[in-house]
Amino acid sequence: MLPLIDAKICKVFLLISCFVLSKHNFSQDIRAAWIDYKWLGGYTYSITATLLLDSATAQTHTNIAAYFGDGDSCVSTTGASSGSGKIVMYKFSCVHVYDGPGIYKPYFIDNYRISGIKNITNSSTKSMTIFSLLSINAFTGPNTTPLYSVPIASVNVGNILNYNPGLSDIDGDSLSYHLVNCIVTPTTAYYIPANSSLNNSTGTLTYQADTVGLYSFKFLVKEWRKDVDSVFQLIGETEIDFVVDVVASVGIKELDKKESIGLYPNPTSSILNIKTNSKTISEIEIINSLGQTVLKQKYSESIDVSKLSPGCYFIRINNSYSKFIKE
Repeated sequence: MLPLIDAKICKVFLLISCFVLSKHNFSQDIRAAWIDYKWLGGYTYSITATLLLDSATAQTHTNIAAYFGDGDSCVSTTGASSGSGKIVMYKFSCVHVYDGPGIYKPYFIDNYRISGIKNITNSSTKSMTIFSLLSINAFTGPNTTPLYSVPIASVNVGNILNYNPGLSDIDGDSLSYHLVNCIVTPTTAYYIPANSSLNNSTGTLTYQADTVGLYSFKFLVKEWRKDVDSVFQLIGETEIDFVVDVVASVGIKELDKKESIGLYPNPTSSILNIKTNSKTISEIEIINSLGQTVLKQKYSESIDVSKLSPGCYFIRINNSYSKFIKE
């Protein structure tokens, strides 16, 4: 077993926290966050922290402290912002050279979460803390964490949410998904919402939403790779912490009772078959969870959705909508 490197963490935390307290305006605007790393060569990695902020309350995040898990850290002040609608995205990156093989836990902390999260007591006073795990091992080779699609999820109250963040692993590693507690103090201030479950193989979150509001979830994603003996080894971990909006209406018209749309198989990874009683159909439109049109074509009873990123989509036929999940 390789040694766990945690030296000087407390000392670094105190030093960097003092810097952040003096340079960063606290806000209550963080809706989601994750950390990833990219192998650059040798023992050199780029560590990136990503924040998704609520545009209604967003403040400028000028810096963030990233801890490399070996006692060293950096404060990135080069955050790049982008986004649309209710989301503003910030990315902060640092490059670090590790001393050699080992198991490291890069992480970051930023303040504060968005207010009003139902399953976090006093969420606007809780920091966002995200960990990852990096194994530098000559036998399993270098590693880069999976890439995320933007984690935005919403669902009508009373409906069932099927949400997949859409991960892709450029190294071709096997992934497993785990629903874990958000890191807050005290730990009793958080609970995983009832009627929620995560498919450990596909990463699809299923949630029966029964009350309007914001609900926080955290995915732990583990990367597995075969060693020289063809035994799967854990080579990396990353976390994503995000909120689900449970709303009274998502702004999309419900199905006309006179017009039905059947979609199968649902979820699907490639071909989506459509069955409808509508007599006048000219085209089909597919809309993602951000309200963006991602596909528009002439009507067909079967359409190829294999090029879409995994996640939840709406299909529009005339003025009616139906949901499907792309795996």
